[in-house]
Amino acid sequence: MSRGVHVVGNAAVDIIYRVDRLPRSGETRLAGRPHRDCGGKGLNQAVAAARAGARVVFHAPVGRDREAEMLAAALAGHDGLTVRWWPRPLATDHSIILVEDGGENIVVSTTECAHSVSEAEAAHAVDGTQAGDVLLMQPGLTDAATRAALARGRARGLVSILNVAPPLDPGPLLGLADVMVANKDEAVALFGAPVADGRHPPKGVARLVVTRGARGALLWEAGGCTVLPAPTVDPVDTTGAGDAFAGTLAAGIALGVDLRRALAAAMRSAADSVTRRGTHAAIATLTPPRW
Repeated sequence: MSRGVHVVGNAAVDIIYRVDRLPRSGETRLAGRPHRDCGGKGLNQAVAAARAGARVVFHAPVGRDREAEMLAAALAGHDGLTVRWWPRPLATDHSIILVEDGGENIVVSTTECAHSVSEAEAAHAVDGTQAGDVLLMQPGLTDAATRAALARGRARGLVSILNVAPPLDPGPLLGLADVMVANKDEAVALFGAPVADGRHPPKGVARLVVTRGARGALLWEAGGCTVLPAPTVDPVDTTGAGDAFAGTLAAGIALGVDLRRALAAAMRSAADSVTRRGTHAAIATLTPPRW
């Protein structure tokens, strides 16, 4: 029996500049015309889960401005995706993204709108769920709001996935997430290099997935560490690959797919996304036979 995916997170407008290489400290690089896309880790992951075949409910704060209208219009036609906006008297958050030839990127994001979500709002967003549904959280909201949603999800019997990244502090959240996902740099910052390299298990985490780009992923669980290979692709833009991964993983778990198969599909989704430019626009639809 399939379950739903509930994403409580942020939404933003991405403003993307392509450069020949990323600038060094104090350096100016020239870019072409900027490209605008939907973004925010919460939005991207909700879209990825819906495009992977799950029924998704996405809660996010936005301003009362043209950027919010752009986001609403872009998400209106997604099958399986229900969006519940929290309108705010603030500017919709946005991200400035620099993408160099070869696909690597750097991102700077605003958070005022996302950080306006209270603990009570975040917890209440989980109240429409059923036991066995999947709750997918990521950095974007405040740590307190994230904890409130995860705690309510735990009380309601949800399967929780937490995509951790600085500045999110995972310490108070370790016992509330069934699966934690971090890329290698984030895993080093949060858990230490031995964990990120597969040499030492993380403490206090039931399952930890460490994504490593072209080197695949590590799955830490009670039985030890498993290395999962990644597909070979020629990257164009790596922005949003982690979101494609997390959303697809959540969809797989909600659809009742075995964890290893869900992780393999998540890596295919992430690898596929880096072959196209953009964030939300680069996430492909995962048809059921590919599971």
